[in-house]
Amino acid sequence: MRFANTPGVEENTETPEEFSAFGGWDLLRMVLVLMMVVVAVYGVVAFLRRRVPGNDAVDDQSPIKILATQPLGAGKDLHAVMIGRQVLVIGSGDGAIQVLTTVEDKETIDELILAHSRKAPPPKTFGGMLSRWASHAAVPGSGAEGAAGSPSGGSSTASAARTFLSGQRERLRQMR
Repeated sequence: MRFANTPGVEENTETPEEFSAFGGWDLLRMVLVLMMVVVAVYGVVAFLRRRVPGNDAVDDQSPIKILATQPLGAGKDLHAVMIGRQVLVIGSGDGAIQVLTTVEDKETIDELILAHSRKAPPPKTFGGMLSRWASHAAVPGSGAEGAAGSPSGGSSTASAARTFLSGQRERLRQMR
């Protein structure tokens, strides 16, 4: 339906052939946005590599191994470090590292080595890093506060995450 010309309003006289669907500026903008997305993904991967617990680049053939680490507070940690066949307990704080004692009990050393060997190897793929990071995150609506806040030490958090994700997947299937 077409109305008569209203005073003060100009009528569009361009024909559809004069409109450009995709111009040079649009191509440039698309390339720039794509580059920004690639940089953002790279940033997320770099962030996850630093933030995922246990994601240390440790060589298994190295004579120096960190067997266990226990945080003691703000910037203070206790480390059990194996150098060759000797195990040292080292305290580290803000700008200071000090050898506290040497573990000489063979049974304690064996327990530390066994616990260290049971740790999962760091994930090699982005998917592995993402799933490992997600297993430590709180699931919305589950009431879980992460591994530290759950009474069972975190295993129920992973189960709640799987349940939550399964429910979300089912909702998406029903939407199709």
